[in-house]
This record gives sequence, structure tokens and C-alpha cells, in this order.
Amino acid sequence: MTVINHHARLAAPMLLALLLLSGPAANAAGVTYVGPKLGIMSVDVACPGGVSGDCASQGLGAGFIAGYNLFGKNAGIPVNLAGGTVAIEVDFTWGLTELSSDSSGGGFTYSSTWKENMQGAFVAFRYPFTSSFFVQARAGGGNREVVGEYVVTEQATGISTTTDVREGKSVSAYGVSAGLDFGGGQLRFDVLQFQHDNASSTTDTIGLSYTFSF
Repeated sequence: MTVINHHARLAAPMLLALLLLSGPAANAAGVTYVGPKLGIMSVDVACPGGVSGDCASQGLGAGFIAGYNLFGKNAGIPVNLAGGTVAIEVDFTWGLTELSSDSSGGGFTYSSTWKENMQGAFVAFRYPFTSSFFVQARAGGGNREVVGEYVVTEQATGISTTTDVREGKSVSAYGVSAGLDFGGGQLRFDVLQFQHDNASSTTDTIGLSYTFSF
């Protein structure tokens, strides 16, 4: 289950609010942009083979986005892309709250607690549907950093083994956004998914960002 399934009920009102605000907004003028982001981090990990339990977790994340409009409208290289813009972006998200999962099977219980940090680099295409409202798609890759602990407990004896986890792995990533241009800035509603090395495991972020153009 992806973040879209976890939080679809949050997406509709946020997108509606962006559309209602789009009337008085104006186009952003700068080619470089940077700003903060805040939202929900949702991790869906595969449980160990033959183990049942809740292996998904949600928490809060914060970070920043920085980008450069490379080709198209309001870009460093002004070319006609039917009003669209190709940009390069970096996206950093740090987990603010601890994530956890619990499962059991084969006479053992498994408990994990951890925090995640995600860093990504993307190629993005942004297209304006009105003078102020736009949508964006982006794809790229990055790094997933995990810091936490993994506890295995034998149910018959109650004996536990704790393993500290600290690792970083390369991930692929893609996302979609909808937003508004306000003169020198952009308000965006972002959905971003990082695909783990295990095809059934993902880290997703959903939230708002505001970038300042210059």
C-alpha cells in the first residue's frame, strides 16, 4: 500500500484549496528556487517470510527542496515547451518522529524502531494549466538512510537479541505535485515515493512545500 492509499483522504481537500487560491496568483519569475517542506512520511516494508504483523509505519518528516529551471518558461535556457518547464531538483527529508513495526512468527516476535532520512535528485517537468495553477512530475534517484534497532525475542524463553541498524542504500524515486505560483514563490502539494531494493517496500512522503524564486 503506497502513500496514495494511506492518505488519499487528505489529498482531495489540499488540491481543492490550491485550485480555489489559483485565481489571484501570479507566475513565479526566478529560475532558481529553494524552500522548506513538511509532511507525512509513510514506510511500507515487507514482513519477514512467514511472519504476520503490522510492518508499515507513519510519522512526520521535514526538509527542503532546491531547484533550477533549466529549459522552457522562466528558465535559464528559454525554449518553447508548450508553456512547460524542465527543471532539476534536489529534495531532502529528515524523519522527525520515530517509526516502528511489530510482527511475529515461527516462535519469535520481531520489533523494529528507526528513523529515516531521504535525499533525492530529480529531473522535473512542470506544466501550467492556468496563469497560476500548475502540475509537475519528477523522476530520479537518491539515498535512504536508516538509523534504529531491531529486536528478536524467542517467545518460549523471553530471551531477546538487539541489533543496532545504521545503513544507507541507493533508491529510485518518482513523484507528482500540484501547486500555485505567487510572484516570487511557489506553494506545492507534493507526493513522492522512494522505491527500496525490495520491490514491495517503499518510503513515501506527502505534504506541502513553499519555495522562493530568485
